[in-house]
Amino acid sequence: MASNTHFETVDCSEISDVWTGQSAGPCLYTHGQDQFVAFYAADRSITAGHRRLGDTEWTLAQVSTQRNSVWDHHNELALTVDDDDHLHLVGDMHVDPLNYFRTTEPLDVTSFERVESMVGSDEDRTTYPSFLRGPDDELIVKYRHGGSGAGNWIYNVYHHGDRDWDRLLDTPLTRGGDRASAYPQGPTLGPDDYYHLVWCWRDNPGAQTNHDLYYVRSGDLRNWETARGEPVTLPIEFHQGELIDPVPPYGGLLNSRIRLGFDTQDRAVVSYMKFDPDGNTQIYNARCESHGWNVYKTSDWDYRYSFGGRGSLGTPLQFSGVEIEPDGRLSQTYEHPKYGSGKWILEEETLEATEWFSPWHRYPETLETTESTDPKMRVNWATDSGDSPDETEYLLRWEARDPQHGGDSESAEVPEPTALECYQFESVDHAQ
Repeated sequence: MASNTHFETVDCSEISDVWTGQSAGPCLYTHGQDQFVAFYAADRSITAGHRRLGDTEWTLAQVSTQRNSVWDHHNELALTVDDDDHLHLVGDMHVDPLNYFRTTEPLDVTSFERVESMVGSDEDRTTYPSFLRGPDDELIVKYRHGGSGAGNWIYNVYHHGDRDWDRLLDTPLTRGGDRASAYPQGPTLGPDDYYHLVWCWRDNPGAQTNHDLYYVRSGDLRNWETARGEPVTLPIEFHQGELIDPVPPYGGLLNSRIRLGFDTQDRAVVSYMKFDPDGNTQIYNARCESHGWNVYKTSDWDYRYSFGGRGSLGTPLQFSGVEIEPDGRLSQTYEHPKYGSGKWILEEETLEATEWFSPWHRYPETLETTESTDPKMRVNWATDSGDSPDETEYLLRWEARDPQHGGDSESAEVPEPTALECYQFESVDHAQ
């Protein structure tokens, strides 16, 4: 029998009211028995919160009331904790100066102070910040410098003793110059102890100009190579790296719908969407095998998702990367505007769907329904970027307006604030 793992609600804690004019993401970080959150409050001030696991009350502190950027959906926040238990927070940026805060006291959200710069260069036009840990557990931050269609990816490493930052790499990891910008997923540490990075290039701010899916991997985040171990010179310039699939511009490839998973042999599997020969949007899974990258079409839908324009897109098609089920088989889930939600069981060698469950929801279906009467509102989720306990997942849930199609300007009439909630789920395995 096939296993079908769902998550059931264990607890829900209300944190605060949040602004709803756009869905720029808050962040959640679990650190041992401490849990931290950063979000935009109802007045759009950056706010941080802290609780001990199991507590229902959060300690909240206003970090900044000054807007660093014109508001849009890209203004996501990133939060982490360093080896000395100090918190780092960066965000509210879309091609804007780096906006960075750090606490002066360990684990104390009331002690955030603004830090004027990290390194001092390539910090004037920044977007998409995020934190990660290197192979020696070093704290690293990455962000894009430049704009869409003309951006470079910068990596900094933190020195705990001196409480300062330095460049991890002498050059950007990817450099599009004035020709293009890479839109990466990762680096993601895989079960093979390699960091895997996959990306597409975009020629200009129009999402329809995404093209060409590429891949590299690294054991130390400093030296990069192809899946077959061939060295890759840094910076990775336009049309360099290992080509997975030469998807052309206007070919249906969307940068925010690229996923990375692994099969039972620890091989990287890249999931993405593009148009098939008939012009329909399909999910494809690509894997590097003995003779190079093989591309497999997994879905067979009679549906075309056409998109374009600048800014964030309220994309109705969602899907996961390939995952390993408790019984050792591969699976992949999706949410589709025409075909609803579903879960495939995949044959490992061909990545073909052999079983299908629909409807399928990882979390209770009732939580996907908005409580707001505004038809433009949607439910949003943010995963835990820290370390949740085994068999437990923490997620943030809030309701906000869909990103404005073709742009990122805020709504003229902002809905009433909604509650930001932290849900605790535990996995339950149901036999099919």
